[in-house]
Amino acid sequence: MHTLTHSWKGLHALITKVENRWTDCLNLLKKELPEPFFYVYARSTFGLEAKQQVEEIADRVNATLVESIRNMATIQNNTKESLLKKLAGITTKFGYSDSLFDMTVLEGLYSQVPYLSKNSSFLELLEKVSNNSQGKMLKRFFKQAPPNPIWIVRKGLTDCDDCSRKNHLEFPMDLFQPPFFEEGLPWSLNFGGFGAIFAHALIHDLHKEVCETPSKDQERNAKMHWRGSMEDAEAACCALHPQNLAQPEESGQQAWRNCRYPHHVNTCALFDNDDVFCKNKSACFLQQYRTAMEPEFNYLSGADVQMYLDANDTETATKVKTTYKAQFEDVLKKHLDSNIADVSGLSLALSAYTQLLQDECEDIETRLEGLEQFSGLALFFTTRAMSLCGANTGQNLLWWLTTVMGHSPYHHRVNLPLQNLEAFAKAFNCSEGSAMYKQEAERCSLW
Repeated sequence: MHTLTHSWKGLHALITKVENRWTDCLNLLKKELPEPFFYVYARSTFGLEAKQQVEEIADRVNATLVESIRNMATIQNNTKESLLKKLAGITTKFGYSDSLFDMTVLEGLYSQVPYLSKNSSFLELLEKVSNNSQGKMLKRFFKQAPPNPIWIVRKGLTDCDDCSRKNHLEFPMDLFQPPFFEEGLPWSLNFGGFGAIFAHALIHDLHKEVCETPSKDQERNAKMHWRGSMEDAEAACCALHPQNLAQPEESGQQAWRNCRYPHHVNTCALFDNDDVFCKNKSACFLQQYRTAMEPEFNYLSGADVQMYLDANDTETATKVKTTYKAQFEDVLKKHLDSNIADVSGLSLALSAYTQLLQDECEDIETRLEGLEQFSGLALFFTTRAMSLCGANTGQNLLWWLTTVMGHSPYHHRVNLPLQNLEAFAKAFNCSEGSAMYKQEAERCSLW
């Protein structure tokens, strides 16, 4: 039985534990029978049709970006061709391979598992399946078995954009359900949900600079100094997210930090030498987000500084103030790519949605029963806001403003992109002077 969990203590705890034992059994089942596990999950939650619709949304967003690049009047034709080539080189995976729903393929993965009756114990089942898995692993090691015909995107919703390798995007099947997507609902909700997520990832990947591939020694060193298990180099890169820090050795930390967060962020590198307009647009984003976040930062960091002043520790107060300010400016600059992707991604998804209405719906939108007062545009924007729902207050918000490198705080990821779109102001009748209204000259855009 030790071979089942590779830990006698873990197995003993599983056998003797009463509360929530089913979750432990389920996790073991997920580990040893991943394909049947996700087959049941996918079939009962959304089905193959959901993936097909998600792929259609992605195709339309991608086509809209292609058209946007071709229509850019501020860059030369050779730059356009370079951008289109980069875009065409981005590969995608959505949820799982279609073969996950092929029962012949699915059953073939467990052809060496003997017949088990319904009265077989869970441990007996687990033993037979584990033996089958280990046999396949040995065959692959000696190159006597073909690769697994079924692939599943094993990625959490909270995984960072920068953790995946450049030119490849993966989207887990968790995104095939509310609030990101739901089969049968109007296109407005699904474009506002999954469409905006895909568009964000697409633009973010275009701006992403190539990370140097870590060596085996670097990977091993990172695994030694970060808590938790890491299945591959991408997971190690993700572990640099500040809440996962475990006081690593400087060498291990620096190796991965160079990959995910270079010291100098070159947002406009993808435009090569034709980047003047990009730099001007980037300056707009940087100033807009600084203006929105600085009052929060000043208030929260000022409270910490005041604590030292009240204790008559002026020297420490000065150091804390200087450090906070430097960190805030650094994080603000490293949020730039993500902020551009948030604003431009939302605009891109909106354009793809409106084009779909023209192509297939005679420009007629579908409204939700019981919520007929909300237009398709209003539903689109509301879904985007719901998919980014979160709360940050007090010290947690200060930590985010001065430490988190991936994205801006939730409320800024929602409000600022919406303020930059004229369509939002029209959808909700925002008047001049209202909190969510910006004059055209104050809005920022790039793609």
